[in-house]
Amino acid sequence: MGLIKVNRGQRPIQEKDKLTKDNKRLDAALRKNARPLGLNGDELIEPIPVLNPAACEETITKGNSSIVLGRDRNGALNSGYMGATATGASSIDVVVGRGSSHKPFGKEFGSPPGSDIMVNPNFFTDAARIYISQKADIDEYFGICETKYEPEGRSTARSAIGVKADCVRIIGRNNVKIVTGKGIGGSAPNDGELNSAGGKIDGPGTISLIAGNYVEGHTITKLPFFKKVNDLVPESLQERVETLQPIPKGDNLIECLKDIMSQLNDLSSLVLANSQGITELAGAVGTHFHEYGGGFGPTTNASILGAKMIPTYIKSFNNLKDNFSSTYNQGRFQTDFLTKNSPYYINSRHVFTT
Repeated sequence: MGLIKVNRGQRPIQEKDKLTKDNKRLDAALRKNARPLGLNGDELIEPIPVLNPAACEETITKGNSSIVLGRDRNGALNSGYMGATATGASSIDVVVGRGSSHKPFGKEFGSPPGSDIMVNPNFFTDAARIYISQKADIDEYFGICETKYEPEGRSTARSAIGVKADCVRIIGRNNVKIVTGKGIGGSAPNDGELNSAGGKIDGPGTISLIAGNYVEGHTITKLPFFKKVNDLVPESLQERVETLQPIPKGDNLIECLKDIMSQLNDLSSLVLANSQGITELAGAVGTHFHEYGGGFGPTTNASILGAKMIPTYIKSFNNLKDNFSSTYNQGRFQTDFLTKNSPYYINSRHVFTT
């Protein structure tokens, strides 16, 4: 029997341990007298749990795939807005692999229950789902964390679509847009689109990209020899770092960096002028001759003073070279990273944000 990789091990391609006794006997008989089950799309006997149905639901089922037309629920019959007997809470639940990650006691990996087990929708153990609801607490159903950038907190009693699987891909042959806010043009109302409950839409809304479903900030220490904050680190040497942060806008960032580069160029010019002045002064002092007033002409230069000025002269000359190199690097930085046709341009040519 073949194996497939899971996160930390392997599981059989065909799982038979949850088949009912009748299904096991049928599976054994078919294997004895026919070619392997499931070959070329033939029917396959596998453990498939039975959905606990509600009277208001109509279900289209094939294997462990189903489309349920009914009212909003994320679990048992008394869950969601169906359980609250709310009107305006119709839903479509597209599911494959009910109970896929259900982990029986003592088993290393999960596997779906058999047909002798009745299950409810489970947004955490079902393999993949597209859930559409007229009224739902969608963040709660999928266990999505709340962010401080949502003025109303988690989505509550709103129309919603949730998509969940191990891997999700959204592909547009021409482009993909992630948009919040009101629709414009077309048949949109002149006074502005309303939300699904007929309420006003205030503001553009937010887009949060959250890796790990975790947004809690953390405190770090400014002391390099302490890896973690503890009682020995005073509050003045602690710093709060937010996990979820705003995305910079590329064009604004480029203008900011250009402004910084301009200030650095001005500073480099001042340093250059200062180094040139020190070099000239060192040269003048090192070769200076005192005028003697006794009529015998100038004296010899002060050899000790001249010797002492030689290191200063050399250092100032090296500073001039470093300054020219720094000025060149600043120009190269702007050309490489802040110019659109450069391969090192810091802005994406394909991804944009408001």
